[in-house]
Amino acid sequence: MKNVLEVDSIQKYVNKNFSLSDIYLRCGTGDVLGIFGRNGSGKSMLLKIIFGKENADNKFIRINNQLFKTAYKKPDTIVYLPQNSFLPKNLSVKKILNLYFDRETVAAILEDEFLETMYLSKISELSGGELRYLELKLLLKSTAKFVLLDEPLNALLPILREKIIRLIAIEKASKGIIITDHDFSNLSSITTQNYLMNNGTLKKITGVEDLVLWNYLPTSYTL
Repeated sequence: MKNVLEVDSIQKYVNKNFSLSDIYLRCGTGDVLGIFGRNGSGKSMLLKIIFGKENADNKFIRINNQLFKTAYKKPDTIVYLPQNSFLPKNLSVKKILNLYFDRETVAAILEDEFLETMYLSKISELSGGELRYLELKLLLKSTAKFVLLDEPLNALLPILREKIIRLIAIEKASKGIIITDHDFSNLSSITTQNYLMNNGTLKKITGVEDLVLWNYLPTSYTL
């Protein structure tokens, strides 16, 4: 069954210089939507509104034609990766995995050699990249139909970026995914649709030329 998330008529007034206006998105199982934009453009705010943790002056969030005001209260429906870590630092990776999943799923997850090496470590002992990878694995292996990822590749070494991109490419088969990022080249290989957050609205992007047109990239930019 293909699940569908629709985000419609999002409006949020922030101040006289900035607001989100009439935003519409449609994300289905197998889709990876990329939302690009500069810092402060509203990308994170939009994800929080979809998730239900941020109020809006107007919004319609529908999942399989059912309206949700606070989608986060049904974790089997939608989950959200914030820019800051959400895991308790005093717990071990082993404890976290066993809190999230049954024994069979944990065993399958530990077939990932990268995670197996950190299994007995505490969260506080992980590097920033290791922690981000673990958090992504937790959300992408969850039962949620949709996953919202806020700049998951930020400040990561290239080798970890590649591992995370491969992970997303595999897991999108059973989920719809919305990702915010700054660098079009990082994600364009796996996104199915791309958007630019510009002056509080979403502009559909079909290629680099559109990002140049909206002054997000310089005219000299090449992939």
